[in-house]
Amino acid sequence: MKKTLTILAVLAVLSAGAIAVCHGWVNAARERVEIGEIIQTGDRSDVAGLTVRYQTATQDGRLLWDTAFALGGELAPESSFRFTPDFLPWQGGDRVDLNVASGDFTSGGGGVLTDSHWDRSHDMLLEPARDVAERTAAGETRTETVRLADYYDFYPLDLSVSQETRASDGSRAWVSWNMYQADEEEYQKLERYFRIPVPADCMMTVTVEKDADGAVGQITSSTSTWEEDSAYLPQLWSAFGLVSEKGVYLLVDGGNSPLAVRKGVHFIPIAGRMSDFGASLNRLKLDFDNIRLLHPVERGELMELRWSSDRSQLMVYTREDEKLMLTVVDAATGQVDQCLELLDWPDPTDPEEWAGLTVADDGDLHAAEVNGGHFIALREEGGRCAPILVNDTGERSMAIDSQDTRLAWDGERLAVAYAGSGYGGSRIFVDTGGAMFNATGLRLEVWTAAGRQFSGIYEDLPARDPSSHVNDYYHPRIMGGVAGLSFS
Repeated sequence: MKKTLTILAVLAVLSAGAIAVCHGWVNAARERVEIGEIIQTGDRSDVAGLTVRYQTATQDGRLLWDTAFALGGELAPESSFRFTPDFLPWQGGDRVDLNVASGDFTSGGGGVLTDSHWDRSHDMLLEPARDVAERTAAGETRTETVRLADYYDFYPLDLSVSQETRASDGSRAWVSWNMYQADEEEYQKLERYFRIPVPADCMMTVTVEKDADGAVGQITSSTSTWEEDSAYLPQLWSAFGLVSEKGVYLLVDGGNSPLAVRKGVHFIPIAGRMSDFGASLNRLKLDFDNIRLLHPVERGELMELRWSSDRSQLMVYTREDEKLMLTVVDAATGQVDQCLELLDWPDPTDPEEWAGLTVADDGDLHAAEVNGGHFIALREEGGRCAPILVNDTGERSMAIDSQDTRLAWDGERLAVAYAGSGYGGSRIFVDTGGAMFNATGLRLEVWTAAGRQFSGIYEDLPARDPSSHVNDYYHPRIMGGVAGLSFS
């Protein structure tokens, strides 16, 4: 009996030790991050002193890794791991959208026409569909083409605002302040201010299907003009809106539609913030009675609207006479503080050229890239911007992206890094369940006045953490973003 008890005691001790060892092994595995490197240009020693820090998460956004590695010698990534019970959104940042309601949509069921929540939708042109639905008999599929101006004098507008916030631990979070449930009177004030007319020749084709009981099964709507090649919906340049504690800034260009207001930066004061349903729904109280033109733009095409590093100035990018221009405007007064000619715009008639602009901001550093090729880097100092590097070699930068691009400058070298899920796509993995996915990764480039000095892709390889394999399926980390980039 004593022998048996002794054996049981020894086994208990061994079991406890095994559990501790296994626990330590599993948690140590969680801390490990394996990085694959693909150097495309230059050598790692060329960028000695550069440190990259990036963050990754599993697909559900709750297991998070923070990893840093230095260039120059052997890669030796150091990583820390944490769990968060809340989903961590990687996509976000300040954003303001002001769009005209769309006449092109498909909806299953008739709730969109009858639900009181949709009494007057501001993102879909529903009145023609309601009209056609009233004339559609049970068991019938009815198609009509109607004139949109018979239903609307001016386009309904849909406004939404999201603003980046910081959690108590310093991590990034985003709160959506949505104007969707604003009072109808507020929307009418907004629409009366901009007054975007519906073209007389804009036609809408509506198809409504009803079952034998008269219930709407599907609605399909599409817009057109008498001339198929003519544009019919206005382009309201509102994706470049910004939001501060004081108000919302809208960069508005009439595009192909005349505006009742002047082109430029318009400002809507914020009168307060409200939370409904336990803060799951947030609303901004905007003062539409005092919306005003803050800064008019008399010439050129409006391209981008960005903040200065301390958010005291607005950076307005325009295209004028085939030049990319930057106007720095005081955010409080609308006064012009600085005007710079940045780059020549490539020949717009060249079919190989893409007529677009990408802007990246990181603290006091800014980079503007034209047509996926030529770019200029700027640095703020004393409230003014100065060019620090111009790429006019014709080489295309692959690392400048409009969201979450990080920049670093050491006086001679400009480092640019961007991370994204499946970025690079150079390696494909298959899990035991047969699913295929690309390695996540970040692209890193270093430029000097002579051109690209270094470029490489750094891939986040499949984790060896056993907890990543659940029910024979691999749950890969997704690339969240570059958290830091610096020269020592």
